[in-house]
Amino acid sequence: MNAQVHERARPVLTSLVIVTLAAVPWIVAVLPLTFNGMQRVEESGGTGTGSVGLGITMLAFAALPLVASALVLTYGLTARMEVHRMVQIAAAALFFGGLVSFLFAVLLAMA
Repeated sequence: MNAQVHERARPVLTSLVIVTLAAVPWIVAVLPLTFNGMQRVEESGGTGTGSVGLGITMLAFAALPLVASALVLTYGLTARMEVHRMVQIAAAALFFGGLVSFLFAVLLAMA
C-alpha cells in the first residue's frame, strides 16, 4: 500500500521540481519588469511620450512566460496529451520565456 502511494507521488513531485526550476529566470525578471513597466506607463500620463510603449512592452515581457505555458497546457488538454509530457513542454515554455524576459530586463538595466 505504501509503495503504491510513493509510486504515484513520484511523477507529481518530479513535475513540481521541474516547473519550479524552470520558473527561476521568470521569477528573477518579473518584479523589475512589472514595477518599471507600471512606473513608465504611470509617469507618461496622457502626454503620449515613448515611455508608454516601453512600459507596455515591459509588462508584456513580464507576462510572456505564463501566457506561453498556459497556452501549452490548454493545447495539451485539448489534444489529449499525457500529463507528464504536457507538463514538461509547459515547463520548457516557462523556462525559455522566462529566459527571454530575464535577458530583456538585463538589457534594460544596462541601458
